[in-house]
Amino acid sequence: MTVVGEFLRFAAVLGWVPADTTALLSQPKLLSFTSPGFDTGESGQRRQVEAAVFRCAG
Repeated sequence: MTVVGEFLRFAAVLGWVPADTTALLSQPKLLSFTSPGFDTGESGQRRQVEAAVFRCAG
């Protein structure tokens, strides 16, 4: 599914699909736990990441 998502992002840049389509591919997610060495920034400003909305059940 990663390939499909990246292709849609590519297609939006070229104007093949509406740019609004790429906004549907991910949503903001707050990291509860981080791996050792992960820099969350000042006051945890980088704790929020863009997570995929869809997952492949495999």
